[in-house]
Amino acid sequence: MKTRNEILAHLQAVMVETFELDPADLTEDADLRETLGLDSIDAVDMAVKIQEYTGKKPSFVELAQLSTLGDVVGLIQSHLRKSSEVNLPNEHASTGS
Repeated sequence: MKTRNEILAHLQAVMVETFELDPADLTEDADLRETLGLDSIDAVDMAVKIQEYTGKKPSFVELAQLSTLGDVVGLIQSHLRKSSEVNLPNEHASTGS
C-alpha cells in the first residue's frame, strides 16, 4: 500500500497539472477553497482523479467533507485500504484438494 507521502506527492503532481496550481501552495494543510481557490466544478474533476487513482468513486458526502489537501490524502488512503482489503486472499478458503 502507498504511504501518505507517496499519495501526497502523486496528488500534488495531479493538482499542478489539472488545476495549474503552484506546487509551493500544495501542503497538507492547504485549504482547498480558500488557499487553492478550488470550486464545485473543480471538485468534480478531483472526484474523477480520485476514482482513477483508487478505482473507487468518492461519494458526494465524502467530497463535501474535504477541506484541506490532507483530507484528500486521507480519503485516498481510505479508498486504497478498502480496495486492498477486498483483494486480500481468504485465509480460510479451501485449497481444492
